[in-house]
Amino acid sequence: LELNQSLIHDWLTVWQSQIGTKVKALNVSSRAQQLNVSSLQASVAAVEAEQAAMNATVEELRRACGSLLQQASAAEASPASDAAEVEERMAELQRQSELRLLRELESSRL
Repeated sequence: LELNQSLIHDWLTVWQSQIGTKVKALNVSSRAQQLNVSSLQASVAAVEAEQAAMNATVEELRRACGSLLQQASAAEASPASDAAEVEERMAELQRQSELRLLRELESSRL
Protein backbone atom coordinates (compact mmCIF):
# COMPACT_ATOMS: atom_id res chain seq x y z
CA LEU A 1 0.00 0.00 0.00
CA GLU A 2 2.83 2.40 0.87
CA LEU A 3 4.54 1.54 -2.41
CA ASN A 4 1.36 2.32 -4.35
CA GLN A 5 0.93 5.61 -2.49
CA SER A 6 4.56 6.51 -3.19
CA LEU A 7 4.18 5.70 -6.90
CA ILE A 8 0.95 7.69 -7.14
CA HIS A 9 2.57 10.63 -5.33
CA ASP A 10 5.58 10.55 -7.67
CA TRP A 11 3.33 10.31 -10.72
CA LEU A 12 1.19 13.23 -9.51
CA THR A 13 4.31 15.32 -8.87
CA VAL A 14 5.63 14.66 -12.39
CA TRP A 15 2.21 15.32 -13.90
CA GLN A 16 1.86 18.60 -11.94
CA SER A 17 5.34 19.69 -13.08
CA GLN A 18 4.53 18.92 -16.72
CA ILE A 19 1.25 20.84 -16.55
CA GLY A 20 2.99 23.79 -14.90
CA THR A 21 5.57 23.85 -17.69
CA LYS A 22 2.84 23.75 -20.35
CA VAL A 23 0.89 26.57 -18.67
CA LYS A 24 4.03 28.73 -18.54
CA ALA A 25 4.66 28.05 -22.23
CA LEU A 26 1.07 28.99 -23.05
CA ASN A 27 1.41 32.23 -21.08
CA VAL A 28 4.57 33.15 -22.99
CA SER A 29 2.87 32.33 -26.28
CA SER A 30 -0.18 34.35 -25.31
CA ARG A 31 1.97 37.40 -24.46
CA ALA A 32 3.79 37.08 -27.78
CA GLN A 33 0.47 36.96 -29.64
CA GLN A 34 -0.77 40.01 -27.75
CA LEU A 35 2.35 41.91 -28.83
CA ASN A 36 1.79 40.79 -32.43
CA VAL A 37 -1.82 41.96 -32.33
CA SER A 38 -0.80 45.32 -30.86
CA SER A 39 1.82 45.73 -33.55
CA LEU A 40 -0.70 44.89 -36.27
CA GLN A 41 -3.22 47.34 -34.82
CA ALA A 42 -0.59 50.10 -34.89
CA SER A 43 0.26 49.23 -38.50
CA VAL A 44 -3.40 49.32 -39.49
CA ALA A 45 -3.81 52.72 -37.83
CA ALA A 46 -0.76 54.05 -39.69
CA VAL A 47 -2.03 52.73 -43.02
CA GLU A 48 -5.46 54.24 -42.37
CA ALA A 49 -3.84 57.61 -41.64
CA GLU A 50 -1.82 57.39 -44.86
CA GLN A 51 -4.94 56.48 -46.79
CA ALA A 52 -6.81 59.45 -45.32
CA ALA A 53 -3.96 61.75 -46.33
CA MET A 54 -3.94 60.29 -49.85
CA ASN A 55 -7.72 60.69 -50.08
CA ALA A 56 -7.37 64.34 -49.06
CA THR A 57 -4.72 64.84 -51.74
CA VAL A 58 -6.91 63.20 -54.37
CA GLU A 59 -9.82 65.43 -53.35
CA GLU A 60 -7.58 68.49 -53.59
CA LEU A 61 -6.45 67.41 -57.05
CA ARG A 62 -10.07 66.91 -58.12
CA ARG A 63 -10.91 70.43 -56.99
CA ALA A 64 -7.87 71.78 -58.82
CA CYS A 65 -8.89 69.93 -61.98
CA GLY A 66 -12.40 71.34 -61.69
CA SER A 67 -10.90 74.80 -61.36
CA LEU A 68 -8.70 74.16 -64.38
CA LEU A 69 -11.70 73.06 -66.41
CA GLN A 70 -13.58 76.20 -65.45
CA GLN A 71 -10.58 78.30 -66.42
CA ALA A 72 -10.29 76.44 -69.72
CA SER A 73 -13.95 77.10 -70.44
CA ALA A 74 -13.47 80.75 -69.61
CA ALA A 75 -10.39 80.86 -71.83
CA GLU A 76 -12.36 79.59 -74.80
CA ALA A 77 -14.67 82.55 -74.47
CA SER A 78 -11.90 85.13 -73.97
CA PRO A 79 -9.40 86.71 -76.38
CA ALA A 80 -6.21 84.88 -77.35
CA SER A 81 -4.01 86.76 -74.86
CA ASP A 82 -6.25 85.68 -71.99
CA ALA A 83 -6.13 82.10 -73.27
CA ALA A 84 -2.33 82.10 -73.18
CA GLU A 85 -2.44 83.40 -69.60
CA VAL A 86 -4.90 80.70 -68.60
CA GLU A 87 -2.76 78.01 -70.25
CA GLU A 88 0.25 79.28 -68.33
CA ARG A 89 -1.74 79.24 -65.09
CA MET A 90 -3.03 75.74 -65.85
CA ALA A 91 0.51 74.48 -66.43
CA GLU A 92 1.61 76.05 -63.13
CA LEU A 93 -1.30 74.46 -61.25
CA GLN A 94 -0.50 71.10 -62.81
CA ARG A 95 3.16 71.39 -61.74
CA GLN A 96 2.08 72.30 -58.21
CA SER A 97 -0.32 69.36 -58.10
CA GLU A 98 2.35 66.96 -59.32
CA LEU A 99 4.85 68.25 -56.76
CA ARG A 100 2.28 67.97 -53.98
CA LEU A 101 1.45 64.42 -55.02
CA LEU A 102 5.14 63.47 -55.17
CA ARG A 103 5.70 64.92 -51.69
CA GLU A 104 2.71 63.00 -50.41
CA LEU A 105 3.97 59.77 -51.92
CA GLU A 106 7.45 60.31 -50.50
CA SER A 107 6.10 61.04 -47.04
CA SER A 108 3.89 57.94 -47.13
CA ARG A 109 6.92 55.79 -47.93
CA LEU A 110 8.72 57.04 -44.83
